[in-house]
Amino acid sequence: MVFSEGETLLDTYEHLFRIKREQFKEKNLPKSPIEDISEEMTYGYGEYTCPHSGETLFSTDALRLHELMNPGGSNGELFGQTMATLEMLWLIHILRAFEKKNWLATLRRVAFIMDGPLAVFSTSAWLTKVINHELIRINDLQKKINGQDLFIIGIEKSGTFFNHFLDIDTTEDGIVDKFPKQSALLLNDAYIKKNIIFSESTKPYGQDTYFGRKLFYKTASGHKIVPVVACYNDQHKDLNTANPSQFSRLADIMNLLDQLISSRYPNSVSPLVSAHAEAAIPLNLGKRIFEDIAREIREKAVV
Repeated sequence: MVFSEGETLLDTYEHLFRIKREQFKEKNLPKSPIEDISEEMTYGYGEYTCPHSGETLFSTDALRLHELMNPGGSNGELFGQTMATLEMLWLIHILRAFEKKNWLATLRRVAFIMDGPLAVFSTSAWLTKVINHELIRINDLQKKINGQDLFIIGIEKSGTFFNHFLDIDTTEDGIVDKFPKQSALLLNDAYIKKNIIFSESTKPYGQDTYFGRKLFYKTASGHKIVPVVACYNDQHKDLNTANPSQFSRLADIMNLLDQLISSRYPNSVSPLVSAHAEAAIPLNLGKRIFEDIAREIREKAVV
């Protein structure tokens, strides 16, 4: 858990899992994770017994990360997807902690910046819908208090989108700095499929994996950033168009990125650099630090 008391990360996960089972039911369940059992997976909470084999199952088996295990080779994908999945769960865990502690009013002073896209891939992609569902619920609650959407963005520091941004910032003669500073390119589905992720699919890009949408932004200092902005309603998620109103708090995002750009890592922002530097911080100390930060924000709000 992120605070010294309250629900655990497992509690948060099982809350999301319950939403999945109640509101996003699967037509075809995955196979049991137990070897030599060909039956469908039996869902449950906590630690429970498989009715077909008598073996122990866990609620987290529904993430199906075990399917990525490669007994005879590298397990880089397994470790990478496990880490990425936990990062998205932590985001919701923290937001739920703010709600349970009646701290929603402080969220008007907080920006959440994730390392990477606002998405869940691979076997755990089902979390995308339930995370978006819970995110919308919490956002609606705090918006009644704060009058504005949550500030949540991801930063893609590399990959196909960032490489494309580099391309359109370069002239035919190889001169960099073609894209105007303090300008944003808002991406829609047609542009993405024509220029970045070449596809003729009728399904919108990232529909099953993303709970945010991307843009390109060139800061006042000339750094290129690929933010992913959280979606809080169906209009935000409609990739047929790309209007400023579909990118929540766009002006605030551009302004903050101008201030937070890292001079050391030109395609990142300073909070992510600091977070990586402190990644080895002991767990209990990390809890205390987070509580201290939250307390400081509340005290400033009172003043």
